[in-house]
Amino acid sequence: VLELAGAALVLYLLSTPGGDGGPAAIGLDRTNPRGDAALVLPVFLICFVLGEFVLSAVLHDAGVRSVSPSLGSFPGYYQVLYVVGSVNAGIVEEIVVLGSFVRRLEQLGVRPAYVVIAAVALRASYHLYYGWGVIPIIGWALLSVLVYRRYRRLGPFIFVHACWDTGLFLTSFHHWFLGAEVLVLFPVSLVALIMWNSYIPRRPAHRAGGAAPLG
Repeated sequence: VLELAGAALVLYLLSTPGGDGGPAAIGLDRTNPRGDAALVLPVFLICFVLGEFVLSAVLHDAGVRSVSPSLGSFPGYYQVLYVVGSVNAGIVEEIVVLGSFVRRLEQLGVRPAYVVIAAVALRASYHLYYGWGVIPIIGWALLSVLVYRRYRRLGPFIFVHACWDTGLFLTSFHHWFLGAEVLVLFPVSLVALIMWNSYIPRRPAHRAGGAAPLG
């Protein structure tokens, strides 16, 4: 849980008087819950299913094998720790690596193409232990940055990332049905319940004069 300190620090710096206007600056607020919910399924399908799952399947069919970190012979109750770790990853990575990092680069005047490259490189850098399996991570990171820069909403990425990692860990413990439910059924069901009265938010217009100055 100590990993959450990184995300808490980012949110604190955004909320200080010399900050950037609070969590809303990176799209993490409750002003548009229906729009955020409407983005859950697109983020899930585009970034995670297409960007990671499909690429992993293609590499597998091509005979390219990744390095799968072993869970070892842990007792069953260790599943709780892995679920907590999955939720931590969804919160910390998306707030720090996606929302805050992209925002700061843009404030520094970095060109959009370089913002995307830097964000993808950062995300891939701490997944290199997967070996060739880092390629699907790069696909996921690339699509995540593009979708995030289009809609500027961070909540859907946190939610789907936490569900995705939780499902992967549960399937590693051979809870196939529960893992599949977390990976697929839960996000789809959630969106289906509210899509009738939801809409995907548009990207907010930039303020005149460019991005806000750094705090």
